[in-house]
Amino acid sequence: AGLAPTEKTFGSLLHAFASVGDTASAKTIFDSLEASGIAPNSILYTSFIHAAVSHGDDESLALAFDLADEMRRSGVPLTDVTYGCLLVACEKQGDVARAFRLYQQSLEERVTPSDQMHNILISVCTRCGKLDEALDLVKSMARKHSNIQQHAMNSLTRALSIESPGRAARMLSLMGAMGMQPSRQTRLEVLKQCALAGDVNQALAMFNSVELDGPAGSALIISLCAAQNLQDAVRVYDAMMAAAWRKMGRSNEEKKTTLTKRALEPSGPALASLAQAHAAAGLTSQAWKFYLQLRRKSQSLEDATLNNRKMFEALIEGQCRAKSLKKALVVFDDWKTASSSVVGRTTSRHLSLVGPSTEPTTEPTRATTLTTGTAEPTAAPTKPPKTTPRLSYLALAFLEAEVRRHDEYAWRVYDILATMRAQKESKRQSELARPSKRSHHF
Repeated sequence: AGLAPTEKTFGSLLHAFASVGDTASAKTIFDSLEASGIAPNSILYTSFIHAAVSHGDDESLALAFDLADEMRRSGVPLTDVTYGCLLVACEKQGDVARAFRLYQQSLEERVTPSDQMHNILISVCTRCGKLDEALDLVKSMARKHSNIQQHAMNSLTRALSIESPGRAARMLSLMGAMGMQPSRQTRLEVLKQCALAGDVNQALAMFNSVELDGPAGSALIISLCAAQNLQDAVRVYDAMMAAAWRKMGRSNEEKKTTLTKRALEPSGPALASLAQAHAAAGLTSQAWKFYLQLRRKSQSLEDATLNNRKMFEALIEGQCRAKSLKKALVVFDDWKTASSSVVGRTTSRHLSLVGPSTEPTTEPTRATTLTTGTAEPTAAPTKPPKTTPRLSYLALAFLEAEVRRHDEYAWRVYDILATMRAQKESKRQSELARPSKRSHHF
């Protein structure tokens, strides 16, 4: 049309390609500046750098830093937006040291750091685990009443909760004082980490202000049961079940399955903790209610044989004391079935890793031995993992004594004694000393 492109034309094109991360097209536009008689300025360079950083691969990120060096050689000043793009490149590379060097370089070049630069620095430190540096930046920005981005504070708080749940809880208070609303994900993560760390009071205080999900609520229930706070543990359990049923009702009305009911229910370990804590406190009827829910989850029942053996022992002893021998035997039978499944699953996995046989199919011939000088070594047998679940002899003896008082269950005595003998033999075999090498006397 006979119209000459201007600087704004090239700037608009570069910005468009930067928004979609098209480095190749941005390079084509940038290289055509010289033919149009337009000298690259800070805006055009920054748009090109933005395109390279948005693309995100190693070659494009290296190109972004090369363009920054070219700007310095050409005498084109780097702006705070340019440094922001370079800091994003450092975040993608996970290079905290380079990010802080660029930040110091911007100060030396008398570029006033923007709030965006500080927020990117916080994100870089958070992603790379430099939480103390990120906290120092937050404190500095808070003193200056700078505009801290909410997503940066949320990500920092979540990362901090894993290392120090108490400090993360204080960060939530700081966000509230700054007029920020922490995300539900952040509050749930802090609550879960506080519960895992045993800070029950802090977790309970947060429980009153957020609707729990499965992991956070389960961690809180386990922590409360460990602290013998059964009343609050049941309150958390009731709140989780109510939320799960409400969610299922909404899903059925909307005919959507975005989140299943089980995603909000207490986990198997949480139900096992509830059953154990109530059984230990002598509340056998409540303990049985939670155990029946755990029974519906076969996988959780199998995991409990390895991770929560005391639940079975407390239930057996509690039901025997309550003269509910039938329920005690149900728990005993469940434990035997679950432990057999665990042992079978472990053995099959061990055999699949070792192979059908660890011994050679044929012995090396004399000719082979004479030719090579030595026979090929046989593969050393791999020991199976020690994951055999066991009940305490005290619980089994308690059950045996109670069974002997009832003639209709007298035949179960042999079953209990057989279990005790099998556990004793398994323990004896696991403690046998095995030679590390073949004896030279053989």
